[in-house]
Amino acid sequence: MIFRFTGLSLIVLAGIGNLLGICAQEPASEGVPAQASLADVRIIYVVPMRQNMDQLLTSELVKWGHYQVTINPRQADAFLSDNTLVSIQEWLKQEAGARRTSSRLRGTAFLIDVRSEKVIWSTSKKPSGSFLSGGDKSNRELAAEIVDQLREDLKKSGR
Repeated sequence: MIFRFTGLSLIVLAGIGNLLGICAQEPASEGVPAQASLADVRIIYVVPMRQNMDQLLTSELVKWGHYQVTINPRQADAFLSDNTLVSIQEWLKQEAGARRTSSRLRGTAFLIDVRSEKVIWSTSKKPSGSFLSGGDKSNRELAAEIVDQLREDLKKSGR
């Protein structure tokens, strides 16, 4: 049996395949690095953040011990930031200083692959508890929750 497909029928078939989860993954284009997975990350650079959140996240990551944390962005496999507006190329330049991000959100974190500049993991934790339990969480509590979520998601990914 020979099937003849038009461009439109291929698009429809690809859409059905995506819905069913059976579509093959496309190979990475030449010159474009393949996106890393969470399990590929070994060394993290924590981008300076407001209210010293970077230091608290670094402390939690070091306590966990699964990842190495570097203070040199050129050594990192991934950046941990509180927003996606991080320009990795700017950070990798020699003259880039340690400026803090301008995110006003508390409790968000993004792990960004250095090579592909794509987000490979993210989480958003509620920055406050109920009024009855005391209201706002401290940044230390948020940092612990973010790293706990990373640990949990890494286990789910089979690592």
